[in-house]
Amino acid sequence: MPLVPLSSNDPRAARLMTAQQRELRTLYGDTDERTEPFDPAVLAGEGSVLLGVEEGGELLACGALKRLGTESAEVKRL
Repeated sequence: MPLVPLSSNDPRAARLMTAQQRELRTLYGDTDERTEPFDPAVLAGEGSVLLGVEEGGELLACGALKRLGTESAEVKRL
């Protein structure tokens, strides 16, 4: 399955990111009051990229590189 580029406002990616945040909060007993929800707009900057894996038009997974500087980036699990 090939990687496909996604926009930071793709609703399918937003659903996966929300599900991931919910899973992490359950796993670690966290709440929105302690940790602010992930904002996909931080991935819209120059040098950042959001990628997904699709099968039959369904988005199965996504991940991102968030640019930190001219020569560095952070891998974001989503």
